[in-house]
Amino acid sequence: MSSPKRFSVDSIARVLDVVPFSAPFLLVLPLAALVLDRRGHSVGQVLSNLPGPRGWYELLAKRHPWIYRVILCIVIKIASKRLSRSAANLGVPHRDPPQWSKDVLVVTGGSTGIGKCFVELVSQRYRARIAVLDIANPEYAPASNGAPEILYVRTDVTKPESVAAAHAKIRETFGESPSYVVSCAGIAIGGSLLQVSQASFARTFDINALANVTLAKEFLPHMIQHNHGHYMTVASSASHCSLPMLGAYSMSKAAALAFHETLRAELRAIYKAPRVRTSVVTPTKVRTMLGYSLKDSDNEFLMPVLEPIEVAEAMASTIQGGLGASISQPLLTNLLPYLRAFPEWFRGLVTTVGNTDSAVTAESIQSGIKAGYGKNWHPEDFAASLSEMHAAFGSKTE
Repeated sequence: MSSPKRFSVDSIARVLDVVPFSAPFLLVLPLAALVLDRRGHSVGQVLSNLPGPRGWYELLAKRHPWIYRVILCIVIKIASKRLSRSAANLGVPHRDPPQWSKDVLVVTGGSTGIGKCFVELVSQRYRARIAVLDIANPEYAPASNGAPEILYVRTDVTKPESVAAAHAKIRETFGESPSYVVSCAGIAIGGSLLQVSQASFARTFDINALANVTLAKEFLPHMIQHNHGHYMTVASSASHCSLPMLGAYSMSKAAALAFHETLRAELRAIYKAPRVRTSVVTPTKVRTMLGYSLKDSDNEFLMPVLEPIEVAEAMASTIQGGLGASISQPLLTNLLPYLRAFPEWFRGLVTTVGNTDSAVTAESIQSGIKAGYGKNWHPEDFAASLSEMHAAFGSKTE
């Protein structure tokens, strides 16, 4: 199980992140400048009589300014990365990875899509003890290679009593409460503001945003008590950039991002549990049933459609790394938070270049329905969450 190989701007960025914009080149680049400055000399002559601090500055800043600029970029990049790592981990930027033989991992929405890939990956790679909380029937592969059996508990994450019952089942099965929670359950209701009913808006917020509060109330006390664990919120690029015809989803995912920020702040200021890590995941379109409602990008080089395994790989690596992080995929989605900081022309530019006004249409919603979005849900859950959208758009697919 591995991420697909394709060429995009992310591929170029990954290479540049190693060559030349990485720490080893803080040594390599000055030596390269020295060799260029003393070309025609033997290696021994080049390395003899090395410049002093003033000499190095003259060599780099005056005679090889482009190398000097690259070195400055590397220094700024490393400093920014370390400062961000410290801030994201509440001033305790030392790894606190899971002990998979002891820790228990809960994954909501783990039956299908990104959650399914994540569950399979963590089970196979780390032999983790996993509990999947979902209303959909499980589609993940059974545990193998000596990994513990994956516990599935049919759970409505919007109902505290359902989550509490799942918690009791987890303790009965594994002997302890979870220290790791990946909140991946989500729903997308397509339609304009005037089309989507108040009830569908409320249901979307309940699943995509307020369920995080329910999960935190149930599982966070154990994590705080031991000052250990990780809460990962799967939000969306729509948390930063709202899309027409996807208002309920965009607003609820913005609320999910706010939950993540609130949780991190309270772990620092109120609960004094800095080793409980928090992460947020904000991908663009992912090739899942839910993602069918969003049209493919017009420029796959800049904004490729993500495969579920790509997002799952990033999530699993972050959990295993023992540090909180913000996971934005693909690379250009890192620009989206600036929509609220830059002047309005920047939002207009992103809207125009990304063609976001036509990212969701009646036709794209119909394609999601045609693909079977929600068909593996229990009839009651389907009726409560998706029947309205199917009634509005489904008949047009016939």
